[in-house]
Amino acid sequence: MKRVLGIVISLLLLLTGCKDDVQSAGSAALQENEKVVVCATTFQGIQSKLDTMANLHITQTPDSFLLGEFNTESWGTIKADVLMQFACPEGYKFPDSTQIDSVVLLIPYSTWFGDGQSPLRVSVYEMDKETFLYAHTYTSDLDPSDYCSMEDSTHIVVDDRTIIASQGKSIQFRMKDSWVEKWNTLRAFPNQTQFNEWFKGLYITTTFGASTAVYITGPTLALYYHYFYKDEQGIWQRSKEQAKYLYANTEVRQVNHYSFQGVHGGGKQAVIEALSQDTTTNYIVSPAYVYTVISIPMKDYITRIEEDSIHHSESNKSAYMNKAELIVEVLNAQKENTTYAKPAKTMMLIRKDSADNFFLRNGLPDDSYALYSNLITVVDSGNVYKNYYLFNLSTIFQSELSRYNRNHEYIGQDTIPMVLIPVNLEFSSVQSTQIVTKVKIEQTITSTEIRSAKHVDNPMDIDAIFSGFYTGPIK
Repeated sequence: MKRVLGIVISLLLLLTGCKDDVQSAGSAALQENEKVVVCATTFQGIQSKLDTMANLHITQTPDSFLLGEFNTESWGTIKADVLMQFACPEGYKFPDSTQIDSVVLLIPYSTWFGDGQSPLRVSVYEMDKETFLYAHTYTSDLDPSDYCSMEDSTHIVVDDRTIIASQGKSIQFRMKDSWVEKWNTLRAFPNQTQFNEWFKGLYITTTFGASTAVYITGPTLALYYHYFYKDEQGIWQRSKEQAKYLYANTEVRQVNHYSFQGVHGGGKQAVIEALSQDTTTNYIVSPAYVYTVISIPMKDYITRIEEDSIHHSESNKSAYMNKAELIVEVLNAQKENTTYAKPAKTMMLIRKDSADNFFLRNGLPDDSYALYSNLITVVDSGNVYKNYYLFNLSTIFQSELSRYNRNHEYIGQDTIPMVLIPVNLEFSSVQSTQIVTKVKIEQTITSTEIRSAKHVDNPMDIDAIFSGFYTGPIK
């Protein structure tokens, strides 16, 4: 524990460039209790632990969808499936005598995660039980069996596809003839709501492979058809092959579903129990897997600030928090050949009791309860890399200082739990300044190992500077 350093200075002495007699006059004018007290210390006693954040819902629509399965020796397996609707070209009518000959599903992918040479088998089913409501909130822990029975009749592709992710950019399926006949009963497209009942959507999943996941974008259904028409001589002619495309876009709903399995079986809790054996390291794994909760003993900290900067006998002084920096050191940023998953590029530190509502309501960063930091990399004089996230909690501390009443009692929470969540930020430029316009929970696979609060040599702590100053009238 660092010893608190008390530095007593005069407010007027802060004005450089003044003559000595002016400085002396100002100093003499101040009473003893009108001096400013500045203190520097390191707050310790933080607690950190792993948490599933079972009540945290991922609600944002991602730019791409994760499809596949990936496992590691340390934190087990993440499996990702996709359920999706397709936008309906409302009011479009096929020409008379149209015959739909085939239906093809095209699933492009922008990149992959894991071993690009490892095979991955993909299968497609029709959602036959329920569909999505556009205005409803759907989360990543929904149960696919509520939407698809997975019976043989719902398996609508001629063949499942086995891909090598590094050797292509898309997955293409030819749909069964029995499913094509369903489309031949549709002469004109109804409104979107009616269409969603007629065609509830697709469930895309993987049935083989545990080393690769692809990020899919813009799935498309192509309806290939022909029709007959009379030419100028009145002779019936067959048209050239035509195509009508249906897109899984923002006009309708798509949901990424994640499931998890620990190294030795079990779900998230089994993973947490295994990872918690190492008390010197905490973990944050996305998407929606393992989080780290940092508990700040705020009552102890505020009490110390008040006692060191104000003293109980001096009621006309107030405390001000100049700095409260929490450094979260990342341990695996420079590691190689240990896991394909890298640390999150951006991390949010948010009050645990506010996290779910923040993402449900599309909240924006706020220094009073929700802060973010990009991953920072520095190199010291010995050419040693250090990677960390930096959070300044001074606004949170200042808010809690206001909860210290005139009876010298702290009426806030004894401990404030805050959770680290990987996020992806969107920015806009306003008068040459970049401001955050959207915060989305990170839905790519990341693995961040951080130094815990129980680390023997260098535990997680807060470097703080605070001051106490006179707030009454100058006599």
